[in-house]
Amino acid sequence: MIGKPGARRAAARVATRARALGPALLAVALALASCSSAPKTNTIVVEAKNRAAEYAELGNSFLARGRLEEALSFHEQALRENRSVDNVEGIAASLNSIGRIYIAAGMLERAETELRDALEYGRIAGSDAQRALSLANLGEVRWLSGGADAALELFEEALPLSARDDAVRAIVLHDRAVVLRALGRKAEARVDFMAAQGINQKLSRWTELAANWYALAGLSRSEGLLEDALAWAEKALEADKRAEHSPGIAADLEASGTILRELGRKEEAYDRFRRAFDVWLAAENRDGTRRALDALASLADELGQASEAAKWRSLLASLGDDAD
Repeated sequence: MIGKPGARRAAARVATRARALGPALLAVALALASCSSAPKTNTIVVEAKNRAAEYAELGNSFLARGRLEEALSFHEQALRENRSVDNVEGIAASLNSIGRIYIAAGMLERAETELRDALEYGRIAGSDAQRALSLANLGEVRWLSGGADAALELFEEALPLSARDDAVRAIVLHDRAVVLRALGRKAEARVDFMAAQGINQKLSRWTELAANWYALAGLSRSEGLLEDALAWAEKALEADKRAEHSPGIAADLEASGTILRELGRKEEAYDRFRRAFDVWLAAENRDGTRRALDALASLADELGQASEAAKWRSLLASLGDDAD
């Protein structure tokens, strides 16, 4: 059984990464299918590529709901289809998607194995974009393993390879910015986040865009710019809602609730955490549900709502201490 997500927003970026090159492959497949003179062998290849694309989309839809086991199953089926017709670039894309799922699950060693294979298949396919994506994903593994400098080296290696693919370039920029921010290089991080959000806004990649805006909210909050932070969090919520990305929606509601609380707007903060509780509960995310209940109980105390505070604490106690 696959592990549970290890980071609150790790899955927020996975589905769109998996789609980064999928539409292009599908377009090629459809174009070939429309050619009546194409040999029968080509028809078989096209059918396999179409099935792979369909499996990948199903995997992405499950991933958007935080259902990692189902997402993994469908991306593995996509990998089998791509392998069956020697679709080397498709193999690289599938392996990148599978690696990203393992990152979201916190299974970093397994993720690295898949991603190193993805990097090799990207090289065989001559795909700079897939190589860049593999390097960026490996950089995230390094970062999550505590190797900031090693992660930055991989992001720097990936950046020139992503020059002709804006979607992948936005991913590399975002990931590099996360590490730069953690290293205290906030001005550089903001430049990268802004560049990434500009690309994703142009491409209407809503889940990725929400991740950019969520990160900018956190960066602004760390600099004491609470009104700016709230504005970015609101934009992230809008984008995640447009994508119907439940984990992102809940995280955005938590972020805006936290900022509103720091601004002294406790009634509004209370409402945001109540909405976050609803989303986390529906998603059956124990950790998120617990965080929301804890915030609701303490806010109810601050607002003088003793009965509400007791209710939330009772629900919190009913969750027990089991890990998510």
